[in-house]
Amino acid sequence: MEQDDKKLKFTTMARTQFLQHNIAERVFKLAAAFSEHGATDMNIATYQSLDKQIMEIVKCSMKKAARKDFGYMRSPDLTKAGQMLMLYKCIRSKETRPRTQ
Repeated sequence: MEQDDKKLKFTTMARTQFLQHNIAERVFKLAAAFSEHGATDMNIATYQSLDKQIMEIVKCSMKKAARKDFGYMRSPDLTKAGQMLMLYKCIRSKETRPRTQ
């Protein structure tokens, strides 16, 4: 994401979801369990579940933040290139001036 407003929207949405799902507390609890008991099957399953949930929150927040109100996202570079192409075509389509000798 290149636009600052969308970056801010993404971070606020992701933080809100992390707080609602108690992600930070669950990560610290899992880290303590790993340091105390090691890599048990239960800890690994909990880690995979937590990782999946974090990735879903990030993807969902990114998708919602990047969405435009009127269609699809456009690259600023692609938009600029399209404008320059239209300008070039407009200039080329005009009749040439008669040359003075």
